[in-house]
Amino acid sequence: MKCKLVKCTSVLACIVSLLVLSCFMTNSIVIPNINSNNEKATEQLLETDEAELGFYNTTGYARALAISGDVAYLADDTQGLRCINIGDPTNPSEIGSYNTSGNALDVVIAGDVAYVADCYFLRCINISNPTSPSEIGSYDNPGNCSGVAVSGDVAYLADWDALRCVNISDPTNPSQIGSCSSVNAWGVAVSGDVAYVAAYSQGLRCINITDPSNPSEIGDYNTTGYVRRVAVSGDVVYLADDVQGVVCINISDPTSPSLLGFNNSWGGALGVAISGDLAYVAGQFQGLQCINISDPTNPSLIASFNTTGQAWDIKVSGDVAYIADWHQGLRCIKISEPINPSEIGACSLSGNAWGVAVSGDVAYVAAYDGDLRCIDISDPTSPSEIGYCVLSGYAWGVAVSGDVAYVTAEFGDLRCVNISDPTKPSEIGFYLSSGDAKGVAVSGDVAYLGDWEVLRCIDISDPTSPSEIGYCVLSGDIYGVEVSGDVAYVAANNAGLWIVNISDPTSPSEIGVFSRIARGVAVSGDVAYVAAYDEGLRIANISDPTSPSEIGYCVLSGDAYGVAVSGDVAYVAAYNGGLWCVNISNPTSPSEIGTCSLSGNAWGVAISGDVAYVAAYDGDLRCIKVIQNGEDDLDSDGLTFLQEIWYYNTNPSNNDTDNDGLNDGNEILIYQTNATNDDMDDDGLNDGNEILIYQTNATNNDTDSDGLNDYDEIMVYLTNATNNDTDGEGLNDYDEIHVYYTNPRMSDTDGDGINDYDEILLGRDPNDPGTGDGNIPFVPIMSTMNAMDFLLSPIGLGILAVIGVAFAMLIIAVRTIKELQNKISKKPISKTDKKDFIKKEE
Repeated sequence: MKCKLVKCTSVLACIVSLLVLSCFMTNSIVIPNINSNNEKATEQLLETDEAELGFYNTTGYARALAISGDVAYLADDTQGLRCINIGDPTNPSEIGSYNTSGNALDVVIAGDVAYVADCYFLRCINISNPTSPSEIGSYDNPGNCSGVAVSGDVAYLADWDALRCVNISDPTNPSQIGSCSSVNAWGVAVSGDVAYVAAYSQGLRCINITDPSNPSEIGDYNTTGYVRRVAVSGDVVYLADDVQGVVCINISDPTSPSLLGFNNSWGGALGVAISGDLAYVAGQFQGLQCINISDPTNPSLIASFNTTGQAWDIKVSGDVAYIADWHQGLRCIKISEPINPSEIGACSLSGNAWGVAVSGDVAYVAAYDGDLRCIDISDPTSPSEIGYCVLSGYAWGVAVSGDVAYVTAEFGDLRCVNISDPTKPSEIGFYLSSGDAKGVAVSGDVAYLGDWEVLRCIDISDPTSPSEIGYCVLSGDIYGVEVSGDVAYVAANNAGLWIVNISDPTSPSEIGVFSRIARGVAVSGDVAYVAAYDEGLRIANISDPTSPSEIGYCVLSGDAYGVAVSGDVAYVAAYNGGLWCVNISNPTSPSEIGTCSLSGNAWGVAISGDVAYVAAYDGDLRCIKVIQNGEDDLDSDGLTFLQEIWYYNTNPSNNDTDNDGLNDGNEILIYQTNATNDDMDDDGLNDGNEILIYQTNATNNDTDSDGLNDYDEIMVYLTNATNNDTDGEGLNDYDEIHVYYTNPRMSDTDGDGINDYDEILLGRDPNDPGTGDGNIPFVPIMSTMNAMDFLLSPIGLGILAVIGVAFAMLIIAVRTIKELQNKISKKPISKTDKKDFIKKEE
């Protein structure tokens, strides 16, 4: 039994020793494969909380919404009209409400009035003060009103069983003037002389409203599902169909609409809004669906964001999509931003372009000595003049309202031009002023004319016979006029920005002044953006218009003449500096985010969809794409515009956001590094250098797991950061440096012919060549090490392994000797020996 125990012990000792030795000698390291291709982002819908900016949960059921300035107006079903401040979309808040008696199902804004489809009524709500909206009139509808659109003095009601035309020239007393009972109307949009009706089970119905007292159906297209909402852009109607998703219909001939394409957004499309080349669809159970419609014959889903409620309606303002999200109220979703503007088209004119206004697919240019020019911009890459109207003076500024363009003509005053057919514009009326008219703005039935040093209020209720009803004497040469609510903001050149109360246009009065050079002005909410000539863009707080104050500015390289605002961006016509795009998400700290040089001098600018139209003086009309398509890859890094701004937070106009030498797409899709941080593992080495030069792991600061930081190995110790034993003698680089103080790049530090590892195994000093001859014993200096650390170190384990092997061999030798002795002691006695033994005994 004792021999068996000794044998088992010796075998176990050998096995343990061999295992320890094999562990000690093994030097293989598994490095993460950072070059494996990762395509997870190429098909990923951009569903991320980072896309949602903010939300406000109403007490009702948000069915539809309209946006005017910094206020979103929600049709909140049983809770009526809700007024939500969206000046800061990250923190929307209710500022007012009006509880209608029915169920508010749709809302549109015209001037200071919100028109609410309130089941059996059309409600006219005064929102001049959105903190205290009040009903000023109503129309008792025969049917169930679920949708409404306004064009001019007529509201078009989608009445389930009919399209009704209601005269709202006096919103305190709306009255029906016509109807078309052949349609099952749920939603309606108006473009030109045609109302496009979302006719539920009947698809699309096209109604001629040239004479709103006698509307008539002229065309139709029946979809496979149920159509609830409709939007129009150019020659295409976009339908929200709960089966086919977004449906694109060609309406170049509204008497014969035809299918171009559709995309099922997988969520029961209930609402649709168009911005540039993108359709934003409210998918009832899938939230926001972003559809690329640059080719309406092949619309494609490029991104989505699933809200927590049921998306019923959607509107887009600037770079935010606002969703009426049923029981979750209002949701504010980030969708895009203007970066890297580029000219995509131009149209040469016979005159010098000074002012520009856009309505539908037509840009109207005040061409100075070239009169009023009508430019077809349905394809902004190829704009073309389709009509013009010769005026008696030099055209400076232009504003459009309905079918009339109002043109300020130097020495020719205010000219009213019929543009119902832009191929044949014709002057229908004029107002002769005594000064030098340059700027004009229209609000309701009044045109506000900047006439040298006088702001004139012109009644244009009958544009064939405009007449002055009031005026306000100012100082300076008036270049531009902007109206917001009951206030006119007048850019009066060196005299500054004048603020005029026009609540009673028969008696306007100056109430404040902003003392900066003012060549142009745009107003958004409580902020005025002033084109201040050589002072750049100046930003004023006008929450109290009697006391405006500057809160921010942005210096430009050119002289600012004109400005337009869309969402969080101000577009500045900077004369010889071209077009500037200025981020105004924080108006106290505006910053330039993009510029586009022009061949002419930029005077005026207007924004429509994703294009800025610039009146370029001697450069004519220029079309500048300022909001990118969601699928655009502006910087050629393999990531789409929406992926970069929604999901990865990288710069869509710079293919190396963190400047580490790696393409953003490669960082995200291949190397799985952080494209916004040039040193992802914080080891002091640039990610690009780690991957491209040192071949280290950019996501692990100790690639070879030897206890040394990659930076220290490469820059300090000059060791191989991908091999934990640089000199290959069996000692870990860290132990050589911090335990044995040997050179990790030399296998024989002291040059005595015995490598460091072997010297330590033999108990010799690897730093002293004198121990190499074997005559001078090496006494390990244990004072510098903890005994336990020494035993657990590679040399300690090696010594234990040697001792184990020696012990096992000793046991085997002892056992062998004993067995030989036993065999000798048990040798048989021969007969001769036996006889000799017996004789001795006797």
